[in-house]
Amino acid sequence: CKRSRPPAHVEARRLLLEMREHGPAPDANTYHNVIAALARAHEWRLAERTFAEMKREFPQHTPSVRIYTSLISAYGKGGQWEKARGAFDALMSDGTTVDTGVYNALLSAAVSASEYREASRVFDRMPTEGVRRNVTTYNAVLTSLGRQRRLRDMETTRKEMRRNSIEPNETTFSVLITAHGNAGDCHRACKLLDEACDTPWMHKSAVIFNSALGACVKAGEHKLAQRVLELMRTEGTMPTLVTFNTLLMGASAERDWPEVANVFRELLRNGMAPDAITLDCMCGIEKLQAAADARAVAGGGARRA
Repeated sequence: CKRSRPPAHVEARRLLLEMREHGPAPDANTYHNVIAALARAHEWRLAERTFAEMKREFPQHTPSVRIYTSLISAYGKGGQWEKARGAFDALMSDGTTVDTGVYNALLSAAVSASEYREASRVFDRMPTEGVRRNVTTYNAVLTSLGRQRRLRDMETTRKEMRRNSIEPNETTFSVLITAHGNAGDCHRACKLLDEACDTPWMHKSAVIFNSALGACVKAGEHKLAQRVLELMRTEGTMPTLVTFNTLLMGASAERDWPEVANVFRELLRNGMAPDAITLDCMCGIEKLQAAADARAVAGGGARRA
């Protein structure tokens, strides 16, 4: 239930049914582990069914906050905001003591469903309920603000994290870098990457480098993109399929077909199998090609002037 990647939710559910039929009888913790596995697999319907089965099996048992957290997380990953809020209301009506984890699950559910006002309400409600905010809480709020292109509010939220002595993690930097990249500010994105790399205690996977690389490619800043790759090698971080897909996207946008071939060969040499996104990137992304053409026209006009 907990360690399999991808989640072995089908096997977990099958084992639960086998235990119910042949023994040993599952307890509430068994059901919680299965619901958590289903939540990780974005299977909210099966999670909902398993929760209902647990309540029938233990009619006198009040589900714990951990079980509700997993159920709300499953609803959130499925974009079911109303169901997530209903589960949270049921938890509150049971009189169960809430914690940071269940509030974070509700907050993430609101963000996933693009219910940004509701996300803000959940965030503001936490101190009034005596619930502490942690880095996961702030990452959800930053994600919400980033999707709304509210960059100044993101910087304000980051300052609030500093005031509250909440250290950022890789997700924090990845969300900030992606938001600035989507806004076309790849230079700010790269400064954030430098800041992350200067934080020795923080784990840095390919995710954060891919975010910065995507920002550079979207802006057509190939020198900055190469600098990101060099920094990635310096940190000893191995490229992923997303890394190569991003490079393919940038090369095909510029119609640099020899470079597309070189990147694709490097992808294969690294033992990776191309996916549908790889093939799309090799054929060129229309919006990026249009942006590259516009930059070329603007550059030619500037030189003539």
